[in-house]
Amino acid sequence: MRKVHIYIDGTVLAVGFRTFLKRHADRLGINGYVRNIEGGVEVVAEGEDGAIELFIELCHEGPTEATVSNVTVEDEIPNFLFKEFAIRP
Repeated sequence: MRKVHIYIDGTVLAVGFRTFLKRHADRLGINGYVRNIEGGVEVVAEGEDGAIELFIELCHEGPTEATVSNVTVEDEIPNFLFKEFAIRP
């Protein structure tokens, strides 16, 4: 299991980025959350190593309308606090 804290910068607000990540997190069996922050998107994701790697790749792509300029990934110790992947305000 792997847990990551991801920060995504670029044209990522008001383009469906959170919904895009939620759809893929659910498909990959990843728990955690995504939320908008000033200047970008913040994600906490926890799941199987391979699923997290694919999810990070998707963070670099984003939905069609997005332009990702930077993705920062910080590994954390998995704690299994999340039971689903949620979109937070």
